[in-house]
Parts: sequence; C-alpha cells; structure tokens
Amino acid sequence: MTELFLFWPAFGFICLGLMLTAFRPAWREWRQPTDCAPLTVGIDYSNDVIYFAEKFRTMVQAYRRGEPQASSSFQMVNADIETMRWSNVTRPLLSLTSLVSRQAIHCVQPLFIDGDIHLHDGDRLAALFAQGSIHMESGSEIYGWAHAEKGVVLGPCCSVRRRLSSMTSIELGVESSFERVHAPTVSFGEGTPRLSSPVPVPQKERFFKDMPNAILRTTVLCRVTGDCVLPAHAIYRGSLVVSGCLFVGAGTTIIGDIKARMGIVIEAGAQILGSVVSERRIQILQSAEISGPLISESIIHLNEHSIIGSLEFPTTVTAKNIVAEAGAIVHGTVWARELGIVWSF
Repeated sequence: MTELFLFWPAFGFICLGLMLTAFRPAWREWRQPTDCAPLTVGIDYSNDVIYFAEKFRTMVQAYRRGEPQASSSFQMVNADIETMRWSNVTRPLLSLTSLVSRQAIHCVQPLFIDGDIHLHDGDRLAALFAQGSIHMESGSEIYGWAHAEKGVVLGPCCSVRRRLSSMTSIELGVESSFERVHAPTVSFGEGTPRLSSPVPVPQKERFFKDMPNAILRTTVLCRVTGDCVLPAHAIYRGSLVVSGCLFVGAGTTIIGDIKARMGIVIEAGAQILGSVVSERRIQILQSAEISGPLISESIIHLNEHSIIGSLEFPTTVTAKNIVAEAGAIVHGTVWARELGIVWSF
C-alpha cells in the first residue's frame, strides 16, 4: 500500500513536468510575442501583379518623410551616373532624376527612379520602380519585377522573368519573354497595319439546342457531347459547354460564355462576349475578339490583331504557355505560368 501511495504523486509530478516542458514555448510566446510583424510574401506567392511595387513605394515614401525606421534604408544613386559602382550596392537605390547610363547596369538591389530610365543591351536589374517611363533596348533584362507610372516599351529579345506592370501601357517587342504583365493596354510586337473592316456579312440567329448531340441544361446553358462546329456568320445567345473540341466559325458572335474540354479554335473576326475556358489549346485567330477571361490549362495562341478585353472592361489571359503574335492586344493582365513569348510569323 505504501508503494502504491507514493506511486501516484510521483506519476502526477512527472506528467506535470512533461506538460510544463511542452507548453513552455507557447506560454513564453503568449507573454512576450516575437512574431507580430507580417510574414514576408515571396515573389511567387502573391497574385497581385503590382504588390511588390506598391510595397516598395511605401518604403520610399517613409524614407522621404524622414521616418526613423527608414532613415538608413536607401542609398542614393551618384549624381555622375558613370561613376556608379553597381556591384558594390548593398541597399535599395533611390534616384531623384531620370537615368541613362553608357556603362552596363547590373544591380541586385531594387531601384526607385523619380523619372524615366533607358536600359541598354546587357543591362540586368533585379527590381525597378519608375515614376516615369521604362524603355528597354534589345537584350536587356529584369529578373524580378518592374513597374512604371507611365508607359513601358520593350525592344526585341528583352526578358522580364517575373512581373511587369504599368499604369498606362506596355509594348512587348518580338521574341521578348514574359511571365506576368499588367496594364490598361498590353501590345505585342508591331504587327502589320490593321486593314479596314470589310463589308459586314449579315448574321443569322441560331440556337445551341439545335446542334447535334446538344442537351439543354437550363434556359441559357447548353451541353454538347463530342466535338462541336459552329457555322460562320451566326449569332448565338447563351452559354455552351462542349466535351470535345469547339470550332467557332468566322464572323460568328456568341453572347455568353464557352467552355470546351479538348480545345477551342475561334476563327477570324468572331466575337465572344463572355469567357473562354479550356483544358487544352485555345487558338484565337486574326481579328477575333474576346471580352471576358481567356483561360487554358495548357497553351493559348493569340494571332495578329486579336483583341482580348477592353479599356472599359479589362480582363485576364492565363495559361501554362502563351504565344502572342505581333499585333495582338490585351487589356488587363496576361499570366503565363511557365513561359510567355512574343512571336512574329
């Protein structure tokens, strides 16, 4: 009995000791928090294209206001730009004037410019914020993010690996590569002059429910089993889901959304007044127009003079790979999750 009487108090003290050991870090963190600051967001984990640009702008504003915590955050760019030793920079850079340098610029720190910047062949920057415009000549590269309050112009064979944004417009040169770009107007290359609109062909109103293998799901939604071919110069009202491939004829208008599992081809001059979604390849032929989001799980091909979105209603184009021919235009955001490239045939 005596041994049993001593066992339970000893067992209780051991359990209490284990509990105190296990909960001590939680108790200490509760009494003296050490992780009150927001967690750092990596460059791949924010869907907002201009997130890092706005965060950097906030840092610059705090520095200019003379806030104590930001007093040593920046290093000024030399007044004589040609004497600047870019490789020795250890803090973010601030320039109060526009920058045009004859020497190569290789900078691993973010750069804020109160004006314009002109990059030459071989220039490489990690991050860039320009209060004016950005002009990149052939062969220059930004491998982090870049934002401009005015226009951005990329020459041929430039590279913006992560994020590029502008408050006005972005022009991407032929053979330029990109991942995420955002602007009211994103122009790809310099296509051939847009021809005057041909004499419009009258459109005949048709109905999805009259297509072969069509099943009317609701009053505005129809499903087609297998492939589906919509004739040219027709007009459809409502949304369509296709289990195979979908071909939209030239000059046809769809007032609604379309989705096809095995791929979509939208022929020249067609208009989709809604979203376009597919697991496979989506090809937008010459002068076709899409007003809503354009989404593919594989690849999107934008032909010359195709237009996605509008200034009044910007939209999103996203796919694993995006090939945009010179002359295509997107209003809004273009996101190539693996590779985006501007091409000219």
